[in-house]
Amino acid sequence: MESHYRTALKTISWRTVAAFVTGGLAWAATGSLGAGMAMGATDTLVKLFLYYAHERAWARIDVGYDVVSRSENSSSTAGSVSRGLDDARSASSLYSRNPLG
Repeated sequence: MESHYRTALKTISWRTVAAFVTGGLAWAATGSLGAGMAMGATDTLVKLFLYYAHERAWARIDVGYDVVSRSENSSSTAGSVSRGLDDARSASSLYSRNPLG
């Protein structure tokens, strides 16, 4: 599972980008820099907490993770050439992300 620290960093980085977009669009729509900044700040404060909660909820859902059994993760099969990428992905944990699954 992703750490709270990593989720918080992702939340802050995304909200920084989104605040500039929202503020810029609000400024363009209203013609007022102050209104644009206020809308961008309000949007950021509300969505910062919503995004963090959303990320933490998804971190608890197993959809999109491959479950690797302990027997597949044993040292006797770890070096097998035929296992290739699957073995490399699962060697260090019971869960590995599969971007295609």
